[in-house]
Amino acid sequence: RNHVKIQRSVMEKYLFTDPVSSISLGEITRDDILQFRSRLIKKLGRTRTVQKAVGILKTILKEAYFREHIDRDPTAGIGKIKYEPKETGIFSAEEIRELFRETPGVWGDIKGYCAFLTAATTGMRRGEILALKWKDIDFSRGIIAVERAWKGKDELGLPKWNRKRIVPVPEKTLNALASLRDESIRISPDDFVFCYDDGSRIGDTWWKKRFTKAMEKAGINWKARNLRPHSFRHTLNTILRDAGQDPAKIRAFMGWQEERTQDSYTHWDVHHLKEQARIVDSILNP
Repeated sequence: RNHVKIQRSVMEKYLFTDPVSSISLGEITRDDILQFRSRLIKKLGRTRTVQKAVGILKTILKEAYFREHIDRDPTAGIGKIKYEPKETGIFSAEEIRELFRETPGVWGDIKGYCAFLTAATTGMRRGEILALKWKDIDFSRGIIAVERAWKGKDELGLPKWNRKRIVPVPEKTLNALASLRDESIRISPDDFVFCYDDGSRIGDTWWKKRFTKAMEKAGINWKARNLRPHSFRHTLNTILRDAGQDPAKIRAFMGWQEERTQDSYTHWDVHHLKEQARIVDSILNP
């Protein structure tokens, strides 16, 4: 359902606002599709969004041809565009320490501090953190039960891949969450941990703005490095793997099933690979 919502959003934003949407299905030509693609590339560059928008139009036309609503497939011969997906950036361990050294620091208030500290130290996703309830945190055992996530603007569901999990919480994060509880108005078991004073949910806009402001205050060039809130999840996985932790245990911790998913969240930088040079050096100079 979430996939369908995203597809519909792309259609409404890029397909329905383009001249191609005013052409009846039976009259759309290959040239119309290519011109639609060219207009999007001019507007957005060679990006995944262009690939997605053109792909949706092609799917519609192929289905119409299959159902014999049109007598030809105008998408024949139109392949995918080549684009260079930009690798997600990660933070250094030093940056993580500085970002969360003080409360609230660059995060504006304790609510923002706790939300992003939880992301950085548990690897929980945005939708999971913003759906967290006080009853999910066991302060005595130092764990969080990841039971739900926001699937859309107002829809709660299971976490990604429908996998509930238990996440151990570092002491610093647990203490920060306890301080947030002490200062919060709404602390009933079913109240959201991160919410407004009336109990309503905090949304994605708040999440993005808090991150952007924090990066600017910290003097981190987040745009050039392609750092996003989700970078905390990439960073934690990379740090744990670099420390020699069992990849299978990390996958259980992060809620992944497949190694290839974990590999896409692993980003080896030069400082991660210096140990290889030291090993080679020890061979040359025993």
